[in-house]
Amino acid sequence: MDFCRKEMRWPCDPRIVRAHLDGHDEPIAGEMVEVSKTGIQLHVPAPIPVGSLVTIELGETVVLGDVRHCDPSPNDYYTVGLHTCHVQGD
Repeated sequence: MDFCRKEMRWPCDPRIVRAHLDGHDEPIAGEMVEVSKTGIQLHVPAPIPVGSLVTIELGETVVLGDVRHCDPSPNDYYTVGLHTCHVQGD
């Protein structure tokens, strides 16, 4: 399936991140696998509802995004697409 992408995506070496869901106490550990100017792709062990606000800590930088899609993978994880709403830090 071909997609028309608005922006270039850059793959990253999978980086372990902590995703904090709005309204939940415990963060979800996930892997950041791809980034763009306005988005991040994560692999997480459990589904995250579409529309959820997620905060990701990347060292001194904090990223706030909303979940645009969450799709199961045959490899026992979920692929989550975040639209970046706000970035704060270095």
